[in-house]
Amino acid sequence: YYPAVIHHRTGGYYGPAILSRWPIERSWKVLLPHGSWDRGQRRTATAAVVRANGLRILVYSVHLETVVKLSPAKRTQQVSAVAEDAKGFSGPVVIAGDLNDYGMAARIHHQGYCWPTEWVGATHTIFSMDHILTRGLAPAAPGSVGVVREVRGASDHHPVWAVLMPAPEATLVGAGS
Repeated sequence: YYPAVIHHRTGGYYGPAILSRWPIERSWKVLLPHGSWDRGQRRTATAAVVRANGLRILVYSVHLETVVKLSPAKRTQQVSAVAEDAKGFSGPVVIAGDLNDYGMAARIHHQGYCWPTEWVGATHTIFSMDHILTRGLAPAAPGSVGVVREVRGASDHHPVWAVLMPAPEATLVGAGS
């Protein structure tokens, strides 16, 4: 966990975290470009290399700025900052979290990532804002991707989940790079 800012209402630290049942080898904060128009708040992503069953996986937890507080072009630059950070990693990559917009997930997908949560439906009121995108990993089986519908007040969003496994080499976009 790396705090991004101090929350304006609660006064507590605010930012994305990665919780893992597998060992985290190293972690870092990715500062996303552009502050919101109202407070200048800069969002971050948390990155970690996780070793799961002997496989090193680069994982990002993201929470992009909202569509109300930052233009689509600037939010696209936030997505690009995460994808750029992942470029140097040769193993599997997971980018997950609150993208605050279905279109931002599509932008990551167009950069060669698999989009297992593309059709999971609404994750916040009627909008599909929370997603998982992967490189080098794919859903383990039909039905291995979904949304938690009962959150019992833990969040105003419904978390997405996926059971992933290494993707067959033939299905990897940019395999060998």
